[in-house]
Amino acid sequence: MLELFGQKGWSGLSLDGVATHAGIGKSSIYLRWKDKRDLLMDALHDLEEHLVVPEETENLNIRDYLVAHATARADLYLGEHGSALSHLYSAAHANPSEFAEIRQQNISRGVLSLHGRIEKAVADGELPEDTSVFHLLDAIEGAVLVHVLFSSPKNTDDLRAGIEAYVRKLVDIQLRGVGSTV
Repeated sequence: MLELFGQKGWSGLSLDGVATHAGIGKSSIYLRWKDKRDLLMDALHDLEEHLVVPEETENLNIRDYLVAHATARADLYLGEHGSALSHLYSAAHANPSEFAEIRQQNISRGVLSLHGRIEKAVADGELPEDTSVFHLLDAIEGAVLVHVLFSSPKNTDDLRAGIEAYVRKLVDIQLRGVGSTV
């Protein structure tokens, strides 16, 4: 389903198309989902575990934590569902009422889950007290997304090969920008 959404986008997605793509009867789709929004919600719930940094990174210092998060995010964008995520972000912007729940539950969750970890870094003195959590996250999240979508390497393998170095430099620049000594 996410593969089809990645190819066709929101306006090109239909329950009939999903059934045809999956090689199953339309009635199987219509029995389970009332519309394409509900189907997309379920598909995103299945993908959700890949949208957050694993718990074992919680004990890392803030720099390494942000690098792990941003690298995982880049890997997700470069993975099999990357085009679906790109379509998701643009569709959520273009169709705010249809995507309100998806935006709340899926798009924002990946970024908002980091909020508490950055607040902890501020409380622990890893980051200055006046650090703007949202600005720091926007800068890192936005840069990773733009880099993956718009950079022009020879191929995706070249982009993947350089992503960790790109992310490390990006995080270091952002942390210096907020005055971190980590």
